[in-house]
Amino acid sequence: MTLHYTITKEDYVSFFTYMYWDEPSRKRKRINNILKQVFVFFSVISILFFLNSNSLINIFSLPIFLLILGSTLLPLFTGRSQMVKQASEIADDADNDSIFKEILLSAEEYELVIKSVLVESKYSWKGFTKKTETEKYYYLFQNAMQAIIIPKRAFTNNEEKMAFDKILSRNLSLEAELKDAFH
Repeated sequence: MTLHYTITKEDYVSFFTYMYWDEPSRKRKRINNILKQVFVFFSVISILFFLNSNSLINIFSLPIFLLILGSTLLPLFTGRSQMVKQASEIADDADNDSIFKEILLSAEEYELVIKSVLVESKYSWKGFTKKTETEKYYYLFQNAMQAIIIPKRAFTNNEEKMAFDKILSRNLSLEAELKDAFH
């Protein structure tokens, strides 16, 4: 099976955002870290109230406490947009132009071959550590940070996509196929 496609800026931004923000295990770790910070914050506040130290807790302390709490929770509300902005800056950098060259991907029995005007790469199916499928993409990970991005728009019809799914399920290790389900 052979696919022709070009990675767009939107594709790259989606991948980057998935990797650094939306990926389920990273999301859980991020939320756990914020919850730990909030717990420490409320523990310190509780101790101060318990000690009833008038010199530390007064009417002017409330805005400071709210400011600290707000800055602790701010990444929950602005973090994803910061990731999108960072990915867009990377995509706009002319030095990263090679990401956006036309790709010819061939899914063969023993390997996955990717060709562009700049490079030809061959990947053994055993070299993929994880497969993730989103609404618009397949991500075939070689390690925790690098993946081949395959936009689903590259398939001309549903039969071609189903054939690709069969190739993946036949050739990827069970661990790579199921890694997302257990993390």
